[in-house]
Amino acid sequence: MERRKVLVLWHEGCTPASLQPVLTSIREEWAERDGGADIMLEHVDRLKSAEYSVSTFDYALLGSIPPTVYVHGSDLLEEVSRVLKTSAGISIKEPIVKDGCSSSSFRTFSQLSLSLRLAGFIEPLKVSSTPPSDEAGLIDELSKTGINVDNVLIATVQAKKPSYQLGASAPINLGGTSNYTAPLRPGPSRNNESAKIWTLAANDMLDDDVDLMDSDTLLNEEDFLRPDPSSLKSSCGPSSGKRKACKNCSCGLADELLDPSKPAVKKTVTSSCGSCYLGDAFRCASCPYLGMPAFKPGQEIKLSDRQLNVDQ
Repeated sequence: MERRKVLVLWHEGCTPASLQPVLTSIREEWAERDGGADIMLEHVDRLKSAEYSVSTFDYALLGSIPPTVYVHGSDLLEEVSRVLKTSAGISIKEPIVKDGCSSSSFRTFSQLSLSLRLAGFIEPLKVSSTPPSDEAGLIDELSKTGINVDNVLIATVQAKKPSYQLGASAPINLGGTSNYTAPLRPGPSRNNESAKIWTLAANDMLDDDVDLMDSDTLLNEEDFLRPDPSSLKSSCGPSSGKRKACKNCSCGLADELLDPSKPAVKKTVTSSCGSCYLGDAFRCASCPYLGMPAFKPGQEIKLSDRQLNVDQ
């Protein structure tokens, strides 16, 4: 049987005196299992720089080397999840605060469980939680954080990685009668069993359970009537038949209505679009006034021979 690989992480507070006994115990424990195991010791700050490939280890031990004062962050947990194989286990040991207590240094079991789930682990289970002992000066280290030691427990939590890699995908069969199963997208160590988990047949959904809305019921009889063309015409301007100027009138009708004795403004320029005086944003591509500022309707504007000569 192939030898398994076990990842053991240690942190800055660990000493050689505390490392050796724990490593010896771990080797003895895994030697009794079929095939034995290779123990890989890594510092928490150097795990990512070690550049282990995906699905390298069969198990991970975090916080097993005293003193147990290290809080495993989300980035570290995500990296551990990445290097673990599918269905691999993890055992994490760290201080937690009792429910109902608050601390800026440690988290509750619920918060630790949530961090494990967000990192990609499932089924987090608190195996044990005991008051801190004086092993390797643990109580002194906890006191440095300013927290009441009576509110702290040393918890051992176990979880496992799912049977599929993070980012894996599987086809969804909606045909119901087809026996064809498309291959999984290429990826690291994907298990074909995950395709069965995500298979959905069309027969799984009953028509009686689906409440569909008839689109015709959204329309009234009035919505099907054709509008009167006369109602679509503009109701503003000198030729509209209604002597009413619109807001911000620019055709001269507003001035004429205010002073009937004043003659209406007459345009001296014939324009195909009627927007030459508004500025370049409203002018046609062939407008001779391009490049000139906007002017008032009826204002005399002199164009040079070059502007009037379209061939130049």
